[in-house]
Amino acid sequence: MPGIALAFNLLIFLLACAGMMIVFLGGSPAALLVLLIASLPLTLLTSVLAWAGLARKTSLRRALPAAWHLVPQWLAVAFWLGVALIFCGEFALFIALRLAEVPPALWQHLPLLAGLSAAVAFLLVFAWRKTIPE
Repeated sequence: MPGIALAFNLLIFLLACAGMMIVFLGGSPAALLVLLIASLPLTLLTSVLAWAGLARKTSLRRALPAAWHLVPQWLAVAFWLGVALIFCGEFALFIALRLAEVPPALWQHLPLLAGLSAAVAFLLVFAWRKTIPE
């Protein structure tokens, strides 16, 4: 089960990267946005379940530090660089829309939300999977 959650969250993260590029270029990817909207509750639920699994092994207060120690730092940096790339796209979109005096639509923020939640879920599931005995 953790393997499926890892694959799902990685796919959503990559779709969020592509979605930010499409939104910035002025497209309206309806099917991709529906997938990103549908993925938000699943990635948040995955994060909560993985955090609860870590909290069962340690404690509520020590779950996030334990996850930080269980995840390889190169993997955390890779995901945070990807989130920073999506955030830079969001910021560039905001500047371009501000200069055009057009207010940003709510759906234009979905790639950032989906990418951030998928990255957090992936890292928490990765850490939780390391605590499961094989």
